Amino acid sequence: MKWIFLFFPTLLFADSLNTFITLALENNPELIIEKYQLNKQEVSLKKAKKAEFYPEISLSLTTSLSKETVELKDEEGKEYKQTTKTKEKPTLEAITGISRPHPLGGKLKLNLKLSDVIDEKDKEKGELSIESEEPISLYQRKVIKEPLLDEKEDLLLSEISLNKKIEETIYNVISSYCELQRLSSSIIVKENEFNDLMGTLEIAKAKLEKGIIPELDLFQISLQLKSSEIELSGLRREREEKEIRFLQLLGIKELGERIEKENWEKRIERLKGLKIMEDNLEIKIKEIEIERLKRGLKEAKSKNSPIFIPSWTIIKEKERKEEKIGLSLKFYLYDKGIKKEEIKIQEASLKQEEISLQSLVSDIKIEISERENGIKDKEKRILVLKENIQLAEKIYEITKIKQERGLIFSKEMLEAEQDVTKQKNELINQEIGLFLDYIELKKLKGGLYNAYQENLF
Repeated sequence: MKWIFLFFPTLLFADSLNTFITLALENNPELIIEKYQLNKQEVSLKKAKKAEFYPEISLSLTTSLSKETVELKDEEGKEYKQTTKTKEKPTLEAITGISRPHPLGGKLKLNLKLSDVIDEKDKEKGELSIESEEPISLYQRKVIKEPLLDEKEDLLLSEISLNKKIEETIYNVISSYCELQRLSSSIIVKENEFNDLMGTLEIAKAKLEKGIIPELDLFQISLQLKSSEIELSGLRREREEKEIRFLQLLGIKELGERIEKENWEKRIERLKGLKIMEDNLEIKIKEIEIERLKRGLKEAKSKNSPIFIPSWTIIKEKERKEEKIGLSLKFYLYDKGIKKEEIKIQEASLKQEEISLQSLVSDIKIEISERENGIKDKEKRILVLKENIQLAEKIYEITKIKQERGLIFSKEMLEAEQDVTKQKNELINQEIGLFLDYIELKKLKGGLYNAYQENLF
């Protein structure tokens, strides 16, 4: 896919934010690693399913050649060696087996073995047997109906980890993008201020020649101009550095189209309309870890429980049939006290994770509350700023009329104009800050990827 960009001298192109996010999601190396990890877990689950439910089937062809040497004596008492060579006919053997858990304490493995000596019809033999393999604990017997639980949870954790990385990538792109927008807005203000000061300086020089203003006014304007030039240079250098980092985040070599205006209000309204379920990924990870620790505790408590091992074998050969049934029950009498220590370890680990989860939930609730309060404060501040801008624009119009009538110096009119520009820049900064607050709120609630999919950026 080709990305076509045009170039203008100021802000990043507003409608390209979704495109930037898409580029970062495609090119982020950490995200690519997470996708491979998820793929590995999917394959591991498929492998575990096959190992659990698929039968094993093998076919073998065997034959043998034996040589036997015996030392004998003839009638005269002389010793001699007699060698006998025996070649067995090839035997074809088919073996299949399948394992299934049983609720009494282990896995039952059903084996079927068929063998046939080639070219001898009466040499067929069949053997069917059921035996117990992998005896398991009392706790495992209770969850035997839900095999592959660990593999499924590993897959779920990989999916959550991938979603976390996606949310982080989206947030980093938006945060960097907003920072560049802030810098670009400040650069515009400084460029306008610098150009206005340049014009004021030329007018002041003309007025100085006519003796209208003192030389000190010209000196002050020159100092302001130099200070403005230094600030402008610093802002441009900072933007260049942040653009380089932004390009690394996106995995591209150059940024694209730029415009001068960004409708932050419209972006914020779109985010407000996003309906999401609160689904914090960190909390989900903790909950899975706690469930695993609970299972581990139950398993530790059930360790050394009696184990029941059944077996059953049928062998059929020609007219002969043999059937054998076996039962064994295993008891642990003493395990050096290891079981108690394992229980204590599992209980401590579980308590630790439960406290950690409570702390995490509490921190997230506080952070959400702080973010929501911050949003309310910024919305009020933006309303006040808009009123201040209207007032500053009126003052500027009055100042301009006074300057045209010669009632005030150009410097005062310039200050009034700069006040309007600075307040408008502050309004943009506050709107960007409000937008970022909404982004962070969605991130806390696990809704950033949803917002990206709905093209809300």
